[in-house]
Amino acid sequence: MLAPALGAPAKGKAVPFAVDEDDGADLAIRTYAMWHMQVTGSIVENLSSEAPQEAPLIRRPRVPYRDAISGLKTGDLVFGRGLFWSSRIIEIMTGGVWSHVGMVIMPRDLGIDSDKPLLWEATSVPGHDIDLPKDEKKTGAMLLWLEERMTQYFDCGAYKLMGVRYLNTDRNDDFVNLLCRYVGDQAVRRTDYPEEYQILKDFLEKRYLTTVEQGTFYCSELVAATYQAIGLIPEKPHSQSYSPRDFSETGHLPLMLRSMFSKEIWLSAS
Repeated sequence: MLAPALGAPAKGKAVPFAVDEDDGADLAIRTYAMWHMQVTGSIVENLSSEAPQEAPLIRRPRVPYRDAISGLKTGDLVFGRGLFWSSRIIEIMTGGVWSHVGMVIMPRDLGIDSDKPLLWEATSVPGHDIDLPKDEKKTGAMLLWLEERMTQYFDCGAYKLMGVRYLNTDRNDDFVNLLCRYVGDQAVRRTDYPEEYQILKDFLEKRYLTTVEQGTFYCSELVAATYQAIGLIPEKPHSQSYSPRDFSETGHLPLMLRSMFSKEIWLSAS
């Protein structure tokens, strides 16, 4: 498998990688990943911090996450900057701030009598999907209560920096019906989270080559597939080719239906 070597990298050094030649991975993908780690080694020190470094005299105030929740609507995005090296790899490979992205869904758009926003996400962090019994958790695609999930992320240290981005679009009946159909699809809800190496392989292959359906979802793939199902972005390129950066301020998302994003709002635990 393709995995970061143990031990923290020295300042200004590329993240070392160990490659198992017996894992059957495509040589071009492994070579590209190793090359990319070397040429981006100079930014590893910056990525080791919980927030990207800003230029002198430039600041980006953060909002306590509970203060930002009340204004969210279906289709808005939630970002996370992870502290694990697997998250850092995603940020290095894509050149972005974020390693995780999820989507807000208001319960009433799904016929649920509540005003507390939900989070539609795919992750390796086990969570309680609202359709599961209380003592069961899963990974992969799931629908969770947003505030509880963000509290969990901040409390356990998975993310020290999170963000939201508002989606400005016409949330008409077609929007809601297509959303309900996709989110309610049990073939989607039962999917698991892929192995971390498979995420990298699928992303690079689909972004530059081709691949097949895996029966799993990673975070940006699920958001892209949902946006495609609603008609917010085109069916091509494939949902596997999207990364968290594509949904961020520095990305290039082909939004349709006269939809627009706001600037990112960075969030803190308090």
